Amino acid sequence: MKSAASVAFAALLAVGLAGCGGLGGMFGGGSAAPAGADPTASSAGGGDSLANLLAFHTTNPGPVPAALPDPNKIQGCPDIEVQGGTAALRVGGPSNEAVRYQFSLGDYARSCQVQAKTLAIKVGVRGFALLGPKGSAGAYRAPLRVAIRRESDGKVAFSKVYAVSASIDAATGQAPFELVVPDIALPDLGDPSSDYTILVGFDSGGRFGAAPHKRRKRKGA
Repeated sequence: MKSAASVAFAALLAVGLAGCGGLGGMFGGGSAAPAGADPTASSAGGGDSLANLLAFHTTNPGPVPAALPDPNKIQGCPDIEVQGGTAALRVGGPSNEAVRYQFSLGDYARSCQVQAKTLAIKVGVRGFALLGPKGSAGAYRAPLRVAIRRESDGKVAFSKVYAVSASIDAATGQAPFELVVPDIALPDLGDPSSDYTILVGFDSGGRFGAAPHKRRKRKGA
């Protein structure tokens, strides 16, 4: 029989996922922005505030002043993907009863700018942390990796792990976290939307970012 704490954790997890738009829209193949869309737009629903944070360093920028378009601002950015198995980080055990806490990805956005043949990419990620039945109120941290894969050869052009943190209180059992990665400088190869892919996910210490490696057939096999 499941404990009351375990049932409460499962319910809290379901509410948190629903508040972020569901797993299908966030972590599936629908992360690409429509053609001609604002490159600062979020890849998941309800991400206007995160896009504003990337563009204006505030979630409420106020009225947009009349201005000429920036010739360096491009109308396309690399897609954002979450690699399988990296959308959440659970600590404490595989079952709900053993969980101490869990970090889960929610919304993400990116903006791009080209100048002097250099592509500058800014990435924003937002999510939430949940307290499990075996956890207690306090501050928690998790390793979140942001990587960029070059599609011409499938190799990783950029990769770095960032520490995200959340302070969870016993009353709510959950807390948000937010990460904004400053401009990542990469060579402009001509078409950012197809030249690169942005990858985000919690780091498990495994191979992250590179395209799947094809095994060579052994001679005589």
